[in-house]
Amino acid sequence: MPAEERFPTGCRASGALYAKRSVRGILPSHWAKSEEIRTLFQSRLPAGANPKHLDRIEEANSGRSGWRELRYFTREPFDPEDIPQQAPESAVAYQFLVREVNDRFLLVGTRRGIAERLLERLGQRWLVRQPTVATQAIAKHYLLERQDTYVLSTLWTKVNGFGNSIKFASFYGDDLAGAPLVNDLLHVLAVTRVQLRDLVNDTDILSVSHRGELSFYYSSPASLRAVDDCLAALTRAGFLSWGSPSTE
Repeated sequence: MPAEERFPTGCRASGALYAKRSVRGILPSHWAKSEEIRTLFQSRLPAGANPKHLDRIEEANSGRSGWRELRYFTREPFDPEDIPQQAPESAVAYQFLVREVNDRFLLVGTRRGIAERLLERLGQRWLVRQPTVATQAIAKHYLLERQDTYVLSTLWTKVNGFGNSIKFASFYGDDLAGAPLVNDLLHVLAVTRVQLRDLVNDTDILSVSHRGELSFYYSSPASLRAVDDCLAALTRAGFLSWGSPSTE
């Protein structure tokens, strides 16, 4: 894949964690070669249309073990502003990163919401489920216990106990554990999203919501290792709950 077609560096990658809901679910590794997906694209062609206009997916190695890049080409853009000004009939290319571990995967695109829209476009959204992330427990852990790897840099919360006067609040900083205000308010905060910062490199690594939505700054393939490590730490601590998959 040419450099100009790779997932763009300096991008805020946004998407979510998923797992197969059914044994019949199709994982991203199958999209580029799945007969079912090819048939789906064929069925969406207008009568008499040239088959070369089929939507298609190309994949490439991301440069980081376990991660791959996907490019989805379509003549039906997700949003009107995606239509090329110079060649409105040309296919639009959307770029994604995917990380798979057994029946679970992380899928991110170049802007918020685009990963889920790809799943919907491919008819796969109903075949996957998302984990529950214990963001409240994560906040308490990183606020109240001394850390040597990650610190809490951002909190997004709902506020309980003040009626309609205050509904939502966000807190930003380098290490919120050092802010007495946040600790004092924690008992009235329902944490919906957190962001973790690497304590050694002083770099924000990962933002994750209670529904498994996440985002991170993509600077190079090497930056994906930091995402792997952060998710592994949250998993080991028991902050991600996947529930039981359907066997239907």
